[in-house]
Amino acid sequence: MVVAGMRIYFLGIGGWVSNPAYGQSAILIEEDNTRILLDAGEGTYGRLTTCCQLSPCDLDYILLTHRHGDHILGIPTLVQHAKLQDCKLRVVASSDVIEAIELLLEAVGIKQYLTYLEFTEVGGDAEIKLCSNLIIRAVRAAHPVPALSYVIRIGDKVVAYSGDTSPNPEFTAAAKNANVLIHEVSGPEEMKSTLNSLGHTSSADIKTILEEIMPDYFIPVHYPVEAVYVRALPNKVKLVLPAPCTMLNIP
Repeated sequence: MVVAGMRIYFLGIGGWVSNPAYGQSAILIEEDNTRILLDAGEGTYGRLTTCCQLSPCDLDYILLTHRHGDHILGIPTLVQHAKLQDCKLRVVASSDVIEAIELLLEAVGIKQYLTYLEFTEVGGDAEIKLCSNLIIRAVRAAHPVPALSYVIRIGDKVVAYSGDTSPNPEFTAAAKNANVLIHEVSGPEEMKSTLNSLGHTSSADIKTILEEIMPDYFIPVHYPVEAVYVRALPNKVKLVLPAPCTMLNIP
């Protein structure tokens, strides 16, 4: 049976030191025949195959936000299977992330497999049309290493993905009225100052972010249990608490 609308599969929703059951950052967006993977932390290949019954070669694009391990350490395994199936993985990322992937493949002894990756370099505040029904806008995130957030227009839907960032007015402006907001929440309100200084968002920041963006759906990731601290969601916004290997259908 074909499911109408957009599907969002939560392969990994945690961070580097969150509950291991959450997995690490990896979210699949599927609209018609287009499939986009947002980040690729450890274990992405296993969950892609078991949760979605897909292979890396079924992906149209992989969008990476930054070089931290919980966002890119799944790439070597995906590349191994791309080689086995003789396909190329299209990776969209900043120059910093591309360099990190090159170093990562060299470190694990498969530098020669770079030929199975096709890179599209993107900088902050850049808009790129990747195919007929897919346009992405990259926005510089506020994080200790160079990082991007993405606003993705796929078909008639818009998905805004923060990656790791402290509250960022540039991103909230670019994401305004998105259908879906996937935003990190890294701790409770009493940790706000510490988290913001480390390039992360606290639950105390979410109310303002939601009021500025006013998405149809809000999906907290990274440390999603912190969503219990969210107060007074705008009436329009539906809160979706993700769990690994689950799917949200957006009509």
